[in-house]
Amino acid sequence: MKIYLHILTIPTFLMVCISCTYQRPLFSIRTFSKENTDSITGQIKSTKGYNYWSIKKMTRLGGYSKIIIMDSVRNKITTSYSKRNPLHIHDGNIRYYKKVCYYSASGEIEKITKYINQNHYRFSRKIIDKTIYYQNGKRIKSLHE
Repeated sequence: MKIYLHILTIPTFLMVCISCTYQRPLFSIRTFSKENTDSITGQIKSTKGYNYWSIKKMTRLGGYSKIIIMDSVRNKITTSYSKRNPLHIHDGNIRYYKKVCYYSASGEIEKITKYINQNHYRFSRKIIDKTIYYQNGKRIKSLHE
């Protein structure tokens, strides 16, 4: 009996305590994966979607997606991470997290934009809207917009 308790305790502890804001949750299941090529520009769009169940919010499944846009030579142009986190059972509160990384032609990060949006039925408000700029791989300034 004690062994089964330990087997359940460790994953539960990890799901509750290790919760990254913009990254994929630790225990998530991939629901779809697809790759599209634009015939005009030659850009490649790779999309992966995940569902996860959070112990903190036991009401619904949350969603996570990662979108990578590359040029025809497979150099990254942008990488977008978005996460949907339900907050309560029946009141329609959902929190959206989004992080977009922009890359230069040489493959270095130019800027990162982050925002958190809180939705409640038809109304929404931005909690965080932040842009971080980089030059030669080093952070130069951060703007709160």
